[in-house]
Amino acid sequence: MKFTAKLPLLVVLALLVIPALFFGCGKANTQTSVPDGATITISPVDLTATIGDNATFEFSVTVRDKDDVPIWNAPLRIDGSYAVPLNSTNTSGLYQFYDKPGGDKDPTNQPMNSGFKAYTDYHGVYNFSITVFYLYAGATNAFTDNINIRSGTAFGSVPLSINQ
Repeated sequence: MKFTAKLPLLVVLALLVIPALFFGCGKANTQTSVPDGATITISPVDLTATIGDNATFEFSVTVRDKDDVPIWNAPLRIDGSYAVPLNSTNTSGLYQFYDKPGGDKDPTNQPMNSGFKAYTDYHGVYNFSITVFYLYAGATNAFTDNINIRSGTAFGSVPLSINQ
């Protein structure tokens, strides 16, 4: 009889504790963009490189709310003016985005078009890579560009400068 009297209390406690176990770190984002005041930081903050062959570079994006709390599941849009694919405003694809670190060296990586969508992990972080092509149309590939990352009003950018 004592156990059945405590059963409703145990059920209420379980209903409070179980969601905290699954969603305890950071803030979940269920919107189509992060809230106003959120920040996007990118590492490295810029990239200047001299390459002699195709080269892969890795990036880490962190999204935090105005209180500096990581936002998990934050939707991101990542683009670059000279990234693949080619279209009417981009006539020279000089590098390729990949959905995770490792670039074209990791056979499990998926090539992503410029303007691709991604989501932060449980810690408010998203990691990706680019592979810069050494040759483009038979000529060496030196250029400057920006990788831009957006979510709502939050914006981050990484300047690229590739030399050969």
